[in-house]
Amino acid sequence: MSRTIKEAWTDYERYYAKGFAVVAKKDLPVYKQLTGSFVVATIKKGTQVTTKPVTGGYQSRVEVKEGWVNITALGKPGKNKVKMPSLKPQDFDIKFNEKQDFKKYYKDVIGAIMKRDGLPKPLEEYLVQLIKFCYEHKDKPELMEAFNILKETEYIDAVSNIANDFSEIMAPLCVLERGAERLNKLGYRGLNKNNAQIYIPYQGNYPLLDFMIYDDKDVEYKFSVKRAGKTTNTVKPQDIIDLLDAKSNTKFVKEYKRTVPYQILKDLAEGSASLGPFKAFKTLVKGFPDRTVSTSILQIIDKMIPDGKVPDVELYQEQWTEIMGIYYNMGIEYWGNAPHSSGNVGIASLTCQMALEKVTKNQKLFNYRDIVEKFVMQEICFYKFDIKKGMPEFYLENHLYNRIKQSDTFYLRVKSSIGRPYRDKVGVQA
Repeated sequence: MSRTIKEAWTDYERYYAKGFAVVAKKDLPVYKQLTGSFVVATIKKGTQVTTKPVTGGYQSRVEVKEGWVNITALGKPGKNKVKMPSLKPQDFDIKFNEKQDFKKYYKDVIGAIMKRDGLPKPLEEYLVQLIKFCYEHKDKPELMEAFNILKETEYIDAVSNIANDFSEIMAPLCVLERGAERLNKLGYRGLNKNNAQIYIPYQGNYPLLDFMIYDDKDVEYKFSVKRAGKTTNTVKPQDIIDLLDAKSNTKFVKEYKRTVPYQILKDLAEGSASLGPFKAFKTLVKGFPDRTVSTSILQIIDKMIPDGKVPDVELYQEQWTEIMGIYYNMGIEYWGNAPHSSGNVGIASLTCQMALEKVTKNQKLFNYRDIVEKFVMQEICFYKFDIKKGMPEFYLENHLYNRIKQSDTFYLRVKSSIGRPYRDKVGVQA
């Protein structure tokens, strides 16, 4: 999930501190003051808007010549800024599919940063200091000095790429050095930087897996790197299916594969982003016939959604309108006037996606808490990472030691929208 401006304020604060110009992408209401609902004008779509400097941290509105506009309505500034360099592990000359000890891996990563062509010097120095910070036990001022220099350049926005991608390179060092005390809580007793071997698979050869660590008895510990934030992470259905298949002979997996929630995951994993939701929705309806749609729709669901074919949604417009009335009212508004090339089929597909989210998140008809907390997190440890004002922060979670609350919902999450109904497959918010 992309971060809001408030969540990413440290990335955008420098634009607001000076003020910036942006073209309104839609009509913007102009308010009389920072707070309150009194509207004094409207800035028309396509009009250039120039903001006045913002000091004192994030605020919900920003002042312009005409009054005040909601800060979220302006979008994220700096869209025309210089393109940030990619910082994925594959962009660096590090050794993949090969075990390395702690010190050798550290030297290998430092060398890969220094050899990388096209990295601006301030960014290169900050990356080096991040690696040193993770490797060395003591905190050093060089890290913040490097960040403060980077902050004054146009490459400060690369911090987002560091948190999303470069963190996969840093993670093994952080786990073994700065996360050493937590390893016991995770059940990884005896694992430490002196006996560990680090293994980085190339381009995700394994489901959910970003790196492995082996101890001196060659016991394997699997890790998945995710960005930390206020929201949880979305796990791809295929990744869960692959993990289940790897344990297919266990009693838990055999029993779980007989359930409707599993079949829905399988439909989403095996189907395309466009047709998978139709099949999963049909499975949902048949699995929970008294909790999802009317009897009249249930009786013809196989005709409405034929296997392996694009549904003729026009033929069953009345039924789709009824379904949209339950799960996605906006679909009714856009029917026949879809803001995307896939027309009404795309609206119906998005309706199926919204239905899957609603029954798991709002209605809580079923959820995926057990499969994530008691199975996925038993197979893989999650390394959650972010950067706050230049300082790296992370924590580790598995089935034994995590921050999951009793109230947390593990639901099917939609990433698509009315403008992009096939943007991405529905995943498990976990």
